[in-house]
Amino acid sequence: MPSRRQWYCAERFLSILKENLLWGRTFHNAEELRKSLLELKRISDENWTFQRHGYKTPAAQYRRKHSQGLLLAADLAFIFAQKPVDLDQAL
Repeated sequence: MPSRRQWYCAERFLSILKENLLWGRTFHNAEELRKSLLELKRISDENWTFQRHGYKTPAAQYRRKHSQGLLLAADLAFIFAQKPVDLDQAL
């Protein structure tokens, strides 16, 4: 059974969805609704900040997280380029 916090998060999400997307608008088909949901996601990812992300937007948090991964991959590639490893001898 979901916890109180999970219920609160679900209720809060539905409230935000209603306030920002559904109230006062009519959608003629499912495609219009889908496009509006995608637009709301884009706007929220680029503009809304969250405490758990250090008051950064989800888009900024994603870029920060993945840029660190790219740096790590670049560092590993540099290390292996400096000292080639012969896998047959290593085993």
